Amino acid sequence: MLGLRGLAHGNGGVASDARANNATMFSASQVMKMGPTAVAARIPAADAYYVTIDIDVLDPSIAPATGTPVPGGFSYYQMCELLDALASKGRLVGFDITEVSPPYDHNNETSLLASYLGLRFLESIYKYRAQDLRKAP
Repeated sequence: MLGLRGLAHGNGGVASDARANNATMFSASQVMKMGPTAVAARIPAADAYYVTIDIDVLDPSIAPATGTPVPGGFSYYQMCELLDALASKGRLVGFDITEVSPPYDHNNETSLLASYLGLRFLESIYKYRAQDLRKAP
């Protein structure tokens, strides 16, 4: 879990369940301090990865249409760098973007931002796939 923040992220709920299952977790400030490449390097190796992007990982100043807007989230470019680092980890079998709330998305700005992130992530995924194909015997 990357980008945790807020007063309750360490107590109960999802964070406690994740800890009980030995999930790797980094707060938003840890990710920003360490940098996306260092964070990606600390994610355990696997045959394949699936990424879920909860839109509230972004700062609500750029993604206000979420049910849990908490200050201190990633900027668009920070998120793009993190997604690129995740794409470099290995084979991605899929991803999704969740928690965009249409009733709060008055100008469709959060929906558009989510679509831009999806496109940028696909670009990174295919960039690393193409590099892997060139390396194949």
